[in-house]
Amino acid sequence: MKALPTNLDFTIKYANRFSGYLVFDGKWFPTKGYTNDLVLLWGIDYTTHDIPHFELVPSESYEAAVVYFRKLKLINYPLQYLVCDD
Repeated sequence: MKALPTNLDFTIKYANRFSGYLVFDGKWFPTKGYTNDLVLLWGIDYTTHDIPHFELVPSESYEAAVVYFRKLKLINYPLQYLVCDD
């Protein structure tokens, strides 16, 4: 498992045709070994339907979103607009 690339590594190496139209959301789900549910923060590029990045975090918080968007910046995602709920 350690030899597998991370989501960011894969995106940097293979995916570079993003539109910049990002649909962003979080999905809560129970996880074995954790007392509280975890959140999968994800974004889908609207026109390519690719997932440039995702994060597994303990809550949908400002801090978690900052980490997510900083990593999007690391991969040079060309963010044009953002679609999200609440």
